[in-house]
Amino acid sequence: MHTWPGAELLSARSIERTLRRQRNALAALAAGAAAGLATGPADPARMLAAVSALAAIGALAVSLAMVYERDRGDRTADALIEDGFRYERRADRVSLAVADRVDQLESDGKRRSLAGALRAHVELDRSPPLPAPRCPATPVLRGLGEHSDVVEQIASEFERGTCDPRAIIQVERLLTTPSPLPPGGDDRADLALRLRRIARLLETGP
Repeated sequence: MHTWPGAELLSARSIERTLRRQRNALAALAAGAAAGLATGPADPARMLAAVSALAAIGALAVSLAMVYERDRGDRTADALIEDGFRYERRADRVSLAVADRVDQLESDGKRRSLAGALRAHVELDRSPPLPAPRCPATPVLRGLGEHSDVVEQIASEFERGTCDPRAIIQVERLLTTPSPLPPGGDDRADLALRLRRIARLLETGP
């Protein structure tokens, strides 16, 4: 059933908050059981060890569910931002959630991190291939080196200060979406188009 993105955003954030409370409770239980195991008598040691292990496993499972809900909320907020949702000077829950996401995107750390990642991908793309095949932690965005001037323009704008959050969203998506290896002609043309769109967003602003 189709739901309005604002409702999905609120649902994701609400579930994330609930999961955070559950994770904290399980972590506290695991820590308490571990402390009891270290200081208590030997007889209940097995029970305390089991409680500690189960609580730790539960906290890990809840943490993974939290990551999923946070990502779902971020993606939904990003869609609202890209659709031009007007959240400024509004106090409803959806507007506040979108404003929080914009603050996160426009943070100095986020912008500088993306600027550094863009430049790193350019350098890696320009580097000669390694003699032996490797599986890098972050796949190189092939073709980015061909547009180093546009990439540097984008990275410099990110470092300069607050900018259009839609550009930040699109760069983050560009860097996290797997690209075909090797990229074909259509893929390279699409990359060039995406980079030009991002650059125009930074020139014109929101």
